Amino acid sequence: MGSANLEPETGYATVFSLRIQKAADAWAMPASEIMGNVIAHELGHLLLRSASHSFAGVMTARWDSMTRMRDLLFNRRQAGAMQGQIMSRARKPASADVLARQRSTIPRSAILAEVE
Repeated sequence: MGSANLEPETGYATVFSLRIQKAADAWAMPASEIMGNVIAHELGHLLLRSASHSFAGVMTARWDSMTRMRDLLFNRRQAGAMQGQIMSRARKPASADVLARQRSTIPRSAILAEVE
């Protein structure tokens, strides 16, 4: 329902709203609950700088109709690693060339792909 590009300077996350809506319809649950967890999951990949998944919690690889969306959490190790990433990024400002690369990294077609 989402993906993350883990490039060190220009990484980004994509959330597929149509897939989320299909899952919400199939699982009879609010799309907003699923979307919030998908966003958290993909940001987790970016902040953890890892494509790996966990056996439980928000970083689980697959969810289904039995997943209690409101109970999905990051574990303590993940939370600490993400806090460390946020603190280290806050200490060093991005240079102008990094910002320009970030803007040009996400193809416009990717942004518009889900708007149908």
